[in-house]
Amino acid sequence: MKERRDVYRILYLVVLALSACSNDSSFAQDTDDHSSRLQAQIAQFKAVLDMESYTHCNENVLGPVTHSKPLYPAATPPPCSVNRHGEIEFLQGVAMTHHFTEAGGMTFHFVTAGNPENPTILMVHGLPESWFGFHHQVAELSDEYYVIAIDLPGYGQSDKRLTLDHTFPGHARYTAALLDKLGEREFYLVTHDRGSVLGDYLTAVPDMEKRIVRWVRMEQTANEPHGEPRPPHALFGDPQYGPILFKSSGWVRTSYDASAEIAAVARDLPEEIFERIRYEWHFEGVAEAVNANFQTSNFDIELAERLGTDGSPGLIETMTMPILFLQGEFDPGQHPEEYENTAEFFPNENNEVVILEGAGHFIASEQPHIVGAYIRTFFKGERL
Repeated sequence: MKERRDVYRILYLVVLALSACSNDSSFAQDTDDHSSRLQAQIAQFKAVLDMESYTHCNENVLGPVTHSKPLYPAATPPPCSVNRHGEIEFLQGVAMTHHFTEAGGMTFHFVTAGNPENPTILMVHGLPESWFGFHHQVAELSDEYYVIAIDLPGYGQSDKRLTLDHTFPGHARYTAALLDKLGEREFYLVTHDRGSVLGDYLTAVPDMEKRIVRWVRMEQTANEPHGEPRPPHALFGDPQYGPILFKSSGWVRTSYDASAEIAAVARDLPEEIFERIRYEWHFEGVAEAVNANFQTSNFDIELAERLGTDGSPGLIETMTMPILFLQGEFDPGQHPEEYENTAEFFPNENNEVVILEGAGHFIASEQPHIVGAYIRTFFKGERL
């Protein structure tokens, strides 16, 4: 299996080298190519870019909350936060406690549910979401697990200062520091989209690989390049236009519109779920912080770092725990055939791939109970 991965990595690097040669591989050529992609993406999203900008600060539209005695030391919530340390919010009939804790030099916002004596699940959301993207699974799995759902650095109510390290290795180090602060030596991992990229880098943080018992990795490329159409990463990472797009009052709607020409969901979400996702995304400062992250990463960089470059081992070498790769059948750019050999390509012999029929990209919200059932079954070590 390792020889197969090495061959694949060499072939991938050869393709990159040939591509660079055919394009002169000069800085000027690279700049021209990036500029062309950016201009095409600006044109594609012009209508959204032209919409009214929307962010909010201290605009609390959430329902009633109660308070508890928190398990963890409190930190001052970042500016514009609406929850407070120890507040309890009831969703799906389950008590979910909000926390603000400092770790590694930044302040995390996260939500917990369940008995802390039970095995721990860490949930890490994607773009353009927050911890709330997993609220169905937080509720459903809290009967047997202690669930911790974080806001990624730069997202939701977590720290959004631009002086933080907004690379994925930086985000992984912050997350590892949080786990240490909370005393979580061993845990199960659930990730989606950009959260899955963070998961890749988290495995490479010293001591972390062996602490992840099992991992459900959703909706992210693995050992194959991202298919077409691709999300507009050049636009996401552009210092001028990226924040404008992310602040657009219509951008989140385009991501969850089942009637769109290129739809990321197979069916529309209930309006109250969509509105909460939109509310969580538009906290003041999110647009700039997420843009800072996209300035340092894209699909090709992430694939190269998984496979390894210049003779160095890739992240795949530390992704040794059993992994369930969970994908939606109708994700517009991540196609089922791209995962045909993924289970065997990664190191653990107990890896599995499941393609959810009738689901798009946001599978945790589109098919919440099915996703919860797959997580539970896989974490119990049962074959799917």
